[in-house]
Amino acid sequence: MKRNHLPLILTLLFVVVFLFAGDARSESINVLQKDLNSNQITTGGAASSSGCTDAAGKIGSSIKSAAESISQSCNQIKSSCSGFFSKLKSFFQDLFSMFKQIIKQFVDAFKGCTGNTTGVSDNNGCNQNTSNNADDGASNSSSNNETSNSNSNDNSNTNGSNQTPPANNDQGAATERPAGEAAGVDTSNAQSLIKALKEKFNITVENGSSQWSLSQLKQTYELLTKLPPSFTANTKMIQRIASTSLGANVGGYVSSGAPRVYLTNHGTSSMTFVLVHEMAHCFHFAQSGVFSKWQSQFWGGRNGYSGSGNQVSSSVSSYGNSNSMEDFAESVRAYYMNGASMKRTHPDRYEFVKQYVMAGVEY
Repeated sequence: MKRNHLPLILTLLFVVVFLFAGDARSESINVLQKDLNSNQITTGGAASSSGCTDAAGKIGSSIKSAAESISQSCNQIKSSCSGFFSKLKSFFQDLFSMFKQIIKQFVDAFKGCTGNTTGVSDNNGCNQNTSNNADDGASNSSSNNETSNSNSNDNSNTNGSNQTPPANNDQGAATERPAGEAAGVDTSNAQSLIKALKEKFNITVENGSSQWSLSQLKQTYELLTKLPPSFTANTKMIQRIASTSLGANVGGYVSSGAPRVYLTNHGTSSMTFVLVHEMAHCFHFAQSGVFSKWQSQFWGGRNGYSGSGNQVSSSVSSYGNSNSMEDFAESVRAYYMNGASMKRTHPDRYEFVKQYVMAGVEY
């Protein structure tokens, strides 16, 4: 309910006028008394009129001063309120912005693929934290890299005499056999596959200069479910790269001393072929005793790319005839992909791979 303060204000004004008028009249009387004593008598009405005029002037000044004070107070209150609401608005804007940022980070953290050391994208392009450790320039070190490629009969001198042999000319010639089923794993989800690869095989997949797709992850997982643990345990990481300085047709390579497979864009067209071949390189680098037996049996003790010794018998492919390392990798690849044929044409190599590499598992 609103109250009418007009009567109260009028009363206060009346009291003020009365008090000031009273003071003015008293002053006029004193002046008159002094004039009488000095025989300088003036008209009392004039003195009274002068006193009233002064009183009215004082009242007007007081009212004006009060009005100015009230106006200043109102302005201060208005300014204070304006500043307060401005700060309040700014506070809520900052709070809203921070809340949006938190929500965005939360959504990004659980959108698609996540991980610590992997950086993978599925077919929808979900990205993770990447660690690009694929240095294609490292392949220039002599006899440190093993490679796979396809349909290239003139690549043997691509990178000069100090490079590793470019790759298998027979890659892709054989039909890839079906890989294993991924029981208990959601193969439609990239993160599920990444987690399974790490937990079941202790293999980390990561992005390098190229990214994994969901279909590539699925093919990799299904392949590994068919291979014996004694074989897969020698590979610790598979990194996707766009290409390598070893050549445009190189599907992948491995550096000696590092249980890591580099898989190029070209290699993804024959995933099983390239992965088994390159994982075989990881195996012989890790299992030097087994590889020494291989060299003694099939290469007369020849060591690596340029050691002395003669090839005892032909490899399963022309590329396998390059050296003992490629012979080993190609024989393991053929064992998995064309086991029945290899058993007929290269029984000695077949039995070696079966006993020392694949732990008796046949395909």
